[in-house]
Amino acid sequence: MQTITDELISFDSIIGNEAATSILQNIIDNNNIVPAYLFTGKLGIGKFKATVIFANKLVESYFEILIVNNESINIEQIRETIKFASTKPAIGNKKVIIIDAESELSEKCSNALLKLLEEAPSYTVVIIVSSYAVLPTIQSRCHTIEFHPLTNQEIATVIKNYGYNEIQASIINAACGSAKIALELSKVWDIIKPLVDKLSIPPNSILKALEYSKAFNILL
Repeated sequence: MQTITDELISFDSIIGNEAATSILQNIIDNNNIVPAYLFTGKLGIGKFKATVIFANKLVESYFEILIVNNESINIEQIRETIKFASTKPAIGNKKVIIIDAESELSEKCSNALLKLLEEAPSYTVVIIVSSYAVLPTIQSRCHTIEFHPLTNQEIATVIKNYGYNEIQASIINAACGSAKIALELSKVWDIIKPLVDKLSIPPNSILKALEYSKAFNILL
């Protein structure tokens, strides 16, 4: 379960994808809420954070939010989700189910999810977050919100916000619009940079060369 913080209350904390977050805020402002949403776009561009913020705006208590996420969502999780949906909210008048399907859903899970969408009670809102194509029958039952890759400047801002003062242009370019990838590459660069700096001066002995080789093997 995600804990509510200031970052998870306002869409202003999301960098990039202003069109998508503006649509979501308008849905809240106009109380124009539909039973199911599909948030699409590549991995690491802010979809999940936007989902949690949106969910927190829909309910009166975060206890009414169920987040299903795993490297591989299984059929048992979907069944537990259906059970969660079967009970009315204890606080407020809405429950939100977030399916964080960043790994491609199996056919069995997709069919179970379709059943959930078809039979979800009126008080339940289902939000599917996915970087992969979903079954057309699932997509047809959802209002799709599309998220786009971040610009290089937006990725640089994200990296700075995470405390990285030295920003490598090569890392930003390699991230291809994904802040998540950029942060992962930045972490790796922090680890290997001291060794790269050492290698700017060639080893002056076999022992030193072996030391460098051992360090690279540890990194690999």
